[in-house]
Amino acid sequence: MKFENCKEYCSLKNNKENIRKLMNEFDCEASGRSNLIRPLVIDENGRFDEGKAEKLITELVEDMDRYGYRYKMWLGHITAENALPEQKSFCRYVRMYLYLAIRMSL
Repeated sequence: MKFENCKEYCSLKNNKENIRKLMNEFDCEASGRSNLIRPLVIDENGRFDEGKAEKLITELVEDMDRYGYRYKMWLGHITAENALPEQKSFCRYVRMYLYLAIRMSL
């Protein structure tokens, strides 16, 4: 591709940069990286709410379980009552990790 002048090249380069920015914004929105976690785990007084945090952690672990089961990362559902002891231990570890990550982020 040969450019006739610098104006064409600069225009194309700017368009490419704008597309990258839009793709990054889209990725942040789709993945949830642009959302703050704080409103999900505080009460109306602005204090940490243990119940809300537990609800969020449960939801995240269940999503992780569905993803892992769907893509055959493990057999069965690791959050089920009849899960193997190692699976239950892994879930406890993930729950503790998420709890600490949430508390540290506030």
